[in-house]
Amino acid sequence: MPAEPADLANHECLVYSSVQGNDVWHYGDARGERVEVSVHGRFRSNNLSAVLAATRADMGIAILPRYVAREALDRDEIVPLLESCGLPAQEIHAVYPSPKLVSSKVIALAGYLAERLAGEWWRTKPG
Repeated sequence: MPAEPADLANHECLVYSSVQGNDVWHYGDARGERVEVSVHGRFRSNNLSAVLAATRADMGIAILPRYVAREALDRDEIVPLLESCGLPAQEIHAVYPSPKLVSSKVIALAGYLAERLAGEWWRTKPG
């Protein structure tokens, strides 16, 4: 088991290949400093479900969003690693054609999503 992010360089990693710098994983260490780790592995995919399936099959270590991995974590099919090391925040955007043409339904949906996805929303069960 890796004890710190640098240890990942010596492990088989499952790479989600649709993000920039996909062979370099970024963490915050225990002191809050940014750590970059070059990883390698035989499996890469641009599909998070495929990366999760490979993780479940014990093919290696992956970085997965909590909302993708939650059920597998709850069933102890996979285990979290390096929990004291933070990952970079990711943004989500609502895209629509023009602020002048936005319907009240789109405004309401964007407001709902902003509220629903605030904080650590992935820790709550859907429903």
